[in-house]
Amino acid sequence: MTQPLVVFPMAGVTMSTLSPAPDLQGDPALLWHARHLDDWCSIALDGELDIFSAPRLRRMLHGVARTPGVATIVVDMSRVEFIDARCVGVIEEAWSSARERGRELRVVGLAGLPARVFDIVGLDHLVGGESPSRREG
Repeated sequence: MTQPLVVFPMAGVTMSTLSPAPDLQGDPALLWHARHLDDWCSIALDGELDIFSAPRLRRMLHGVARTPGVATIVVDMSRVEFIDARCVGVIEEAWSSARERGRELRVVGLAGLPARVFDIVGLDHLVGGESPSRREG
């Protein structure tokens, strides 16, 4: 069983511990962990990104995009096995929101189906770079 992830407080996001729990449809909940390093915010996602997790993903990404002092937002999707069109749209909206504020949002760790989806829909401009924790470690 996956260990609970601690979510650190930031603008628009409340502090809580998220652990695996089925939602009303029986799908696993979206888990995430946010970490600040200098002017970076690294967000590690875990689970399936689908219609049920889209509202939570939208609130979290837009909250981070509005956080003062964050210049670069890195979304680590290395533990995401599925993403649907709605969540792809949410990530693209967050990229636009960050860009409007002079910030950068990029996606790292894509593999399997999520990588194929990003390739098919032409979101190459969101993919690349490395997270600050990997850069330093």
